[in-house]
Amino acid sequence: MKASTFTYKGGDGAEIFARLWRPEEPPKAMVQIVHGKAEHSARYAPFAQFLTGQGFAVYANDLRGHGETAKSERDLGYFADRDGWELVVEDLFALSERIRKELPGLPLFLLGHSMGTPLARCYIARHGGLAGCILSGTIGHPGLLGLVGRSLVEREIKKVGAHTPSRKLENLAGGSFNKQFRPARTEFDWISRDTAVVDAYVADPRCGFVAQAGFYRDLLAVVLAANGAACVSATPRELPLLFITGERDPVGANGKKVRAVIRRFEQAGLRDVSARFYPGARHECLNEMGREEVYRDILSWMTAHLDRQESVRR
Repeated sequence: MKASTFTYKGGDGAEIFARLWRPEEPPKAMVQIVHGKAEHSARYAPFAQFLTGQGFAVYANDLRGHGETAKSERDLGYFADRDGWELVVEDLFALSERIRKELPGLPLFLLGHSMGTPLARCYIARHGGLAGCILSGTIGHPGLLGLVGRSLVEREIKKVGAHTPSRKLENLAGGSFNKQFRPARTEFDWISRDTAVVDAYVADPRCGFVAQAGFYRDLLAVVLAANGAACVSATPRELPLLFITGERDPVGANGKKVRAVIRRFEQAGLRDVSARFYPGARHECLNEMGREEVYRDILSWMTAHLDRQESVRR
């Protein structure tokens, strides 16, 4: 495997940091990863190493306000002053375009995790053009809390300023996730049963931070957009989707909200929707106990779709 980093220009010309993991031999397909809130692309290196061993090239950028794209602590958890989540979606598309130029003609899969799932869903509704999309730790519709949350977010921004970290909004967004795991060892027991993964997350200054108030405006906006009728109906009917979910993932209401998202896509006419629910697993299936099974399931799903595309071309 060859690992490297680079920067590229986002949708508005902003400098975006990205990583590439490439197999020694010419790749057969590509995977683009969209990470979640308060984390970064380097956390996907073990999964990327597995995929490169199977002939896939893997790309992942650090989203605005995250990882190496955030130029300072002041930038952590902040997309932009205006249209932040839409700029992030276009950053993803700009990376896809670069990937296609570097490795022309190869199939491209998109994988989004957690906050990366609404971003990925808005991407596929706008741009399509993928061999398939994998959604890990899907965020469903926030319900009434999401609808009233907009006014709460705006009041907090007016009170403390868009560039001020907001514990109040952080608690609103995810303060209840650890409740079902009490007594909890850490604040982040909800992400995985693997204590080494949780401890590494806690020790990483680029993970688990309280984002600035303005970030929560974008987070809520993209979640509502992704779960809106317009986004679902604009998703290409022929696009294969794979949902991977922990049955004890509080973000997806232990699978309940994920199943609701799946039903909406099926009702919208998508013809190839698959799902894997992992017993006992929490939010980060890619970092869970028994993650090798998850890796193999994703690989098998992608391989099956590559084989199907090859048979159609013949």
